[in-house]
Amino acid sequence: MGILDSGVDTDLYPNQLFHYPNSEPYPAQGLAFTDEGYPSKETLEPLSPEQIKVYATMQDDLEALSDLQAGIESPAGAAFKKQLPQLSKTDVETMFKGLDFFGRYAHGTHVAGIAIQGNPAARIVVFRFNDSLSRGLNFPPSEEWAEHMAANFRTIGAFCREQEVRVVNMSWGR
Repeated sequence: MGILDSGVDTDLYPNQLFHYPNSEPYPAQGLAFTDEGYPSKETLEPLSPEQIKVYATMQDDLEALSDLQAGIESPAGAAFKKQLPQLSKTDVETMFKGLDFFGRYAHGTHVAGIAIQGNPAARIVVFRFNDSLSRGLNFPPSEEWAEHMAANFRTIGAFCREQEVRVVNMSWGR
């Protein structure tokens, strides 16, 4: 199963990763690209030391927001609803900016977990790229960049055919 998304934390699924030989310059469990469209050895967007600290504090809020968006009443959701009115507008904006970033960071990992749940024979192939291309890029997209990304998608398609990837999930945000 291919997971074409913002990345997958492959450390969580060590026994269900597809590995292929001679994978340079890509990771052995799939293909990954930077926002600029270049090959990456990282299957999940690397976090800075500061982002790692923030991510640890936001996991409950990510769970709460996911529950609330799904209409699930949970303790995390109830605590989130109680906390939100006590924050300043600036704090709310900062929190939701972080939730947006880390939500994209965690989304592919979540999708991979759903894809393999209950199927020990399933193997995950990761295809990482920024799935929110209309926002969050730190450069103005150009026609050259778009052509480069299109070539990357053709590479992903060829890889799927060559490796006989049977299912690909593409949770594209935009």
